[in-house]
Amino acid sequence: MSKFTGGSSIAEIAAEATKAAADLKSDAQYKYAEYYVRVFDKLSKSDNYVAKELARLDGIIKKGGLAPEKLDEFTSKINILKRFVMKAAGKEEL
Repeated sequence: MSKFTGGSSIAEIAAEATKAAADLKSDAQYKYAEYYVRVFDKLSKSDNYVAKELARLDGIIKKGGLAPEKLDEFTSKINILKRFVMKAAGKEEL
């Protein structure tokens, strides 16, 4: 887990992310902050979550037939998940 959190426990990071998300006022900001919290929670249970979720969302998008709003939502989630992959590879700060 330290590959994602820089040595902090995933539980500590999840608690900080939850607190930060609760402080947001804008619905759009809160929606994405809430997703970050969810990803941290899932990562605390499974190191493979990001890869599996990326594959799942990519598969849904490739099937097509999504409403434009849903496509935007999934694309945003994929972008967030890619930040976790980049952080794990040491390319970017989270």
